[in-house]
Amino acid sequence: MFRESIFILSVSLLFGTSPAEVPKEFLSEAVRFPLPTVKLSLPQGAIFEFCVVPLQIGDAPFAMKEFWLGGRGAGGFKEPPTRSMLAGSVVLKIGKKQDWCILIGKTEVTVAQWHGVLETPVPTDTDGQLPITKVSRADVALFIEKLNEQVRKYPIGQCIASPFEGTFTDAFLRLPSEAEWEFAARGGVAVDSNKFDKPTPYDGELNRYEWFFGQDSSKGKLKQVGLLKPNPLGLCDMLANVSEMAESLYQIEYSQGRIGGSVIRGGDFRTEEADLRSSMRVETPWVFRDGTAYRNGTVGFRLAIGSLVVSSMAGSEKLEIEWERHLDIRIQPAAASPSTASVSEISGKELEEISELTKSLAKKLELGTTDELTTKQTLALMEVRTANIRGSMKKADAYFAMGAVRLSSIISQDSVSTCAKILQAREMLNDPDLSDDLKAGSKLRIGRFEKNLREASLSIEGCLKMFGEIPRDAVDVAFDEHLKKIEDSIAIAEDVETKGARKRQIDATKVARKISMEYLSNRRIDLDEWKAGMYEIAKTWVDRLKASE
Repeated sequence: MFRESIFILSVSLLFGTSPAEVPKEFLSEAVRFPLPTVKLSLPQGAIFEFCVVPLQIGDAPFAMKEFWLGGRGAGGFKEPPTRSMLAGSVVLKIGKKQDWCILIGKTEVTVAQWHGVLETPVPTDTDGQLPITKVSRADVALFIEKLNEQVRKYPIGQCIASPFEGTFTDAFLRLPSEAEWEFAARGGVAVDSNKFDKPTPYDGELNRYEWFFGQDSSKGKLKQVGLLKPNPLGLCDMLANVSEMAESLYQIEYSQGRIGGSVIRGGDFRTEEADLRSSMRVETPWVFRDGTAYRNGTVGFRLAIGSLVVSSMAGSEKLEIEWERHLDIRIQPAAASPSTASVSEISGKELEEISELTKSLAKKLELGTTDELTTKQTLALMEVRTANIRGSMKKADAYFAMGAVRLSSIISQDSVSTCAKILQAREMLNDPDLSDDLKAGSKLRIGRFEKNLREASLSIEGCLKMFGEIPRDAVDVAFDEHLKKIEDSIAIAEDVETKGARKRQIDATKVARKISMEYLSNRRIDLDEWKAGMYEIAKTWVDRLKASE
């Protein structure tokens, strides 16, 4: 069971959560992200900007993108890895190809946009560029209804300006679904599968992209939208500043099971940096027990552009024809975890053939018959099948090894950052100019960070146990390949911060490798050595930062 659970994560780390096959026409055409935005303008002045999120699935009516929702080891039962089939809302011509796309707001809806649509004045004591908060789900539904009514008063081409050829005849505004939100938050097709599966899709320091709790970020205050760098798709403040409402209702497995309250995605300006992740989701009530609607100063929303699935009878007839074609290649949506089916099925078939060959050989030896194959031919085929099984198992070992190596590398890299925060917080406690309240806050943060480090140690222990089930040479090769990949990425890194982060990851991965090889030699787990290595790397980093101030 342990090996299977690690394999789930290994497959995710190796192959990402995108479909196994991308239409061939998209493989030869490079697309530079982020793409130009689609703009929705109202005559009274309100302007909404939408990022284009292509799915690279073509324009067939029932084309879908398969990916995995949920945490990659975080979030527990509230964020279970769940397969999702994602379809776009609008077909746009991206380059030379027609493709289904998601259109999602570049920023959260602002105070100015809210009052502009509702035709009410912006309060004099409120910054219009802050995201709108303290609004209920019903308030948001009324806002979207009014916005759609205003858009439909004019020809759609007068309101929507798109840099890409496409039809917006049946377009309307809505909240994004959970699947749309998370796919976009992870970076969609703008990132590779490895980055897609990480907690965030960013390079370098997180405070360059998101407003989270801390003196080097939000300082505990709500910020204007769009001040920081966007994610790879061009979306701003996706994981923090304010949490965001989704169109979906809360279900543990996203699209099946018991239906609950509202779904809120992402963190906010009070969320700890270490807790930010693309899979973050919580359930909130529609109303409190006293009957008042749920409103929160840390919850806002961003818009998405949707369209009708069946817009006319002619369209319906076309869909019927396309549906018949689609049935031949349809993949049933499911909420099961990734499995080793491909390897086990291949090996199972090989074993069945060996069984039949063995029976055939036994018959020949017993009866002296040579009906179809000679004994020599039968033995040769058995050897071929056995070699195939060895090859399949060796391939599986390589998959397991690389997945566990990448996991240990990511955990170690994150733990270096955690150790650095602990060291910085400890220094704050020794600052005579610091108030008692701030020192008390630092103590609480140290406790949280140390808890995170303990949890990371347990995850590293899990990786070591995984390595214990894999041939040592497969582990060694996987570490070599992973370290080489990180080293190569340093050469193309755009800034000093990113280069520094990659170098720290190399150092952290080497520590993980050292204790892994020691474990394979003596089967003793030395997490103290791993933790000491993380602190040593963190101290060097912190000292360098202080020297540069």
